[in-house]
Amino acid sequence: LSAIAFAWYHYLPAEGPFPLGRMAFYAIAGLYLALVYVLRGFGIAAGAHAAYDVFATAMVGDAG
Repeated sequence: LSAIAFAWYHYLPAEGPFPLGRMAFYAIAGLYLALVYVLRGFGIAAGAHAAYDVFATAMVGDAG
């Protein structure tokens, strides 16, 4: 349930039609982060999310 909430929170309606593939990716990421949270705690899960955000932002910066 938390993985679906995670995916829904990251959905941006301004992007056009409903992006099913992107929502599936976010749901899987949410499931992974929920598992990390249960096994390792909030700090590690938040750190993993932050590291992904930095990596994704750097990749968008390289492409642009």
